[in-house]
Amino acid sequence: MMRKTLSTWSAVATVAALAASAQATAVNGSLLIEDKGPPDPLAHWQVANNLVDIQPPLRPALAEAIVVIQGGSEKPQPLSITPTLTINDSRFEPAAIVIRPNTAVTISNSESTQHLLDAQGAFNGLRIDPRDTAQRIFKKVGVYTVRCSEFPHIVATVVVSNAYAATTVAGNGSFRFNALSPGSYTLGVIRDGAWVHRQPVSIVGARTRLEIKLSSWRGVE
Repeated sequence: MMRKTLSTWSAVATVAALAASAQATAVNGSLLIEDKGPPDPLAHWQVANNLVDIQPPLRPALAEAIVVIQGGSEKPQPLSITPTLTINDSRFEPAAIVIRPNTAVTISNSESTQHLLDAQGAFNGLRIDPRDTAQRIFKKVGVYTVRCSEFPHIVATVVVSNAYAATTVAGNGSFRFNALSPGSYTLGVIRDGAWVHRQPVSIVGARTRLEIKLSSWRGVE
């Protein structure tokens, strides 16, 4: 009887250990651009429109990036990013969001100027009055650029994805996934509506730290 009891406890302990090793865990990471170089002459803040002067970047370029985890057998996890875009101080805040298909995005205009917004493939001609709010549903997977047709430097990226996990990047390049299950995945970076990087990664628990080093923002196929 004692031998059977010890065997049973051993089996339970083994199962518990396996379950603990497969438990999702928070993973931190950083994104670094090695060669920042001069500003791109076609960057959105340099589009002349006869209404406002050509402007320098309004935010760190890293804050316009989204990091995506693809692959694996895990179901897509809930996203903690609030599906809201706010026009304030001649820019969108935040500069990029990631959502699931069929999610309604709230777009607010905190300025005293009316804005006419387009997002090819999602909606066109959305006119938002000062201090007003509107909602639009992004139905299909894809990368969408929301831009003011009258003030083209006011632009944001909406990534609609069924990827396992996705998150935005802070201005200092840091990012965080709250719960990733151990396994092998593809890590990707999206900026300005295009994929700029992909690399294989292995998540092995809390010891994992994701480091992304890019030579430039040049896109990949």
